[in-house]
Amino acid sequence: GTRERARRKAESGTPWAGVRADCGVASAGRWAFCVWNESGGNLRIGWSADQATLELGKDRLSWGFGATATKSNAGNFEKFGQTFAKDDAITCCLDLERRAIIYFKNGREIPGDCFTFGKELSGTPLFPHVYTKEATFSVTFDGSGGAPPLSGGFQWIASAGADLIPHHTRVSGGAGPVAAAEDAGVDGGPEFVLTPYGWRTVEQAGGLTQEWRASLDAYVKHFTSSLELEYEAERQAVLEKVQKRSTRQLQDEGIG
Repeated sequence: GTRERARRKAESGTPWAGVRADCGVASAGRWAFCVWNESGGNLRIGWSADQATLELGKDRLSWGFGATATKSNAGNFEKFGQTFAKDDAITCCLDLERRAIIYFKNGREIPGDCFTFGKELSGTPLFPHVYTKEATFSVTFDGSGGAPPLSGGFQWIASAGADLIPHHTRVSGGAGPVAAAEDAGVDGGPEFVLTPYGWRTVEQAGGLTQEWRASLDAYVKHFTSSLELEYEAERQAVLEKVQKRSTRQLQDEGIG
């Protein structure tokens, strides 16, 4: 139930540093976690298998999307989506039903599947993974800390319960070159609100309230109720034709 913050160790001695969650998922479901870029700078967010290195996106069993609008797998880099920077919230979603990875930026879906993979990976546990160059970041696995709400049937990975699969280093793994920030827990990070333009931080929303939603709901209901009546009338007309005509007549009229 926390939003964890991490930053690079000054003495790490490497240009990049990777960290992988100690629990993953494999069998089914649609799972997500959210990462905030706290300081600006480059980082890569995605999923990796147990056997993958911590260099996210550099081997065939890891998939990452970076702040420079670049996706990578097996060391192949391609342009995708849009850049992200300081204070942006990136929700990384794994759809095990479709075997696809998609992303949301500040609650708005980045169009298209970032990655898809074949049936040969079915049953392979995949773990949330972050690879940072100079960026301080924070992450939530349960939606706490002001993460934009999920959509599209996705759930926070922390809710997977018995479906969670522990990584083999969960008990014995070392701290690595990424350390918990000293001020973790002091600042919960930006809160998000839904505006007519999508999810925005409270500061970005500039004091907008949720009152506009009542008018929007009434507007939508007005038109959907008319469509429902038209649909019902059309359905009744088709049923009447089916009941009064033979199979041959229906086929001739393009109904059967």
